Formats: sequence, structure tokens, C-alpha cells
Amino acid sequence: MAEPLAAGGAGIPQAGAAIAQALQNRRDLQAATAQVRAAERALKAARDERLPSITFNGDYGVSGPDPAHTHGVFNVTGTVNVPIWTGERTRGDILQAEAALRQRRSELADQRGQVEQEVRTSLIELETAAGQMGLSESNRTYAAETLREARDRFRLGVATTLEVVQAQEQVAAAENDYVSSLLSFDLARLSLARAVGDAELTVPDLLKGTRP
Repeated sequence: MAEPLAAGGAGIPQAGAAIAQALQNRRDLQAATAQVRAAERALKAARDERLPSITFNGDYGVSGPDPAHTHGVFNVTGTVNVPIWTGERTRGDILQAEAALRQRRSELADQRGQVEQEVRTSLIELETAAGQMGLSESNRTYAAETLREARDRFRLGVATTLEVVQAQEQVAAAENDYVSSLLSFDLARLSLARAVGDAELTVPDLLKGTRP
């Protein structure tokens, strides 16, 4: 006998909230976002190649005729680098970095669109499964009531065993449909959890047999 379950759309999140959760949690989106940031840093570095740079070097030591008679010595040098003859190379690096950034941003936008579509599809599947579950639960209740009535009629002598057997078969079929609807509902929940990046929290609940 399958466990009782309240049918309906309870626990089904709103599309906007689910999409926002997916955009925050999905690891593939996080990776694509990291690639965009890396491309932005690469472009900044390429543009900074046009700027002058200053470097300093220094060292400190001791000098003397013997270890007992020494004094400190130090040396400091500074270098100013002004990129004058590297304009074309720098321009090429900038163009290459800009192209890479556009590509990474395009990939991120495509990935966001795909994630949003996955979430919306999963929500539709979950709503459909919830509706089927509600219908199968109603049929299950109706079949059980029909069996009780058939047994009462049989005890009163106004029904045959055939009517009781048919009612029992109806109950068995309703139970099978109900169990199938439970499976479809849980699979739809799992699909939505994967779409929003929350499968690691939902799977243990499904394995425990919890229901929303």
C-alpha cells in the first residue's frame, strides 16, 4: 500500500524564484562567470601595457679589510620604462583580449538562457506530475469506496462475488497508478533540483521518502 500523500501544487516554487536560485547556485554558471572575470582582468592587463612602469632594485652588504673592520654598503637602482615602440603589439594584445571577453560574455549569456529554459521546463513537468498525482489519489479514494460498497452489498445479498472481485481489481489498478504518479512526481522534483543546482539537498529527502 502506498503512503498517503496530499496532492496538488503545494511546494512548487514560483518561476522567478527558481530561476534566481539557479543563477546563484549552478556550478556551470559560476564557472562561466569566473571565465568572464578572468577575461576582464586580462583586458585590463593588456591596456595597462601602454602605461609607464617604474622598478626599484637594491642590495645591502658589508665591506672591510677584515671581519673585525667592516662597514655597511648598499646600492639602489631605479628604472623607468616608457613603452614607445610597442604600440602595435599592445594594440594587438588589447584587440585579442577584447575578442576573448566578448566570447566569454556571449557564452555566459547563452548558458544563462539554457539554465532558465531548464528551470521552466522542470517546473512544467513538476506541475504536470502534481496534477497527475492528485487525479490518481482521487481515483484511489473512489476505488476504495467502491470496494466498501460492493462488500456491503454482498453482505446484504444484493451483489455477487463478481462485483466484489471487479471492485478489488479497480482498487489494485488505482494503487498502481498512484505509485506511478508518486514516482513521476519525485523524478520531476529531482529534475527541478538539478536545474536549480540544489540536487545535493533534495536527493537525501527523496531517499528518506519525504514529501512536500
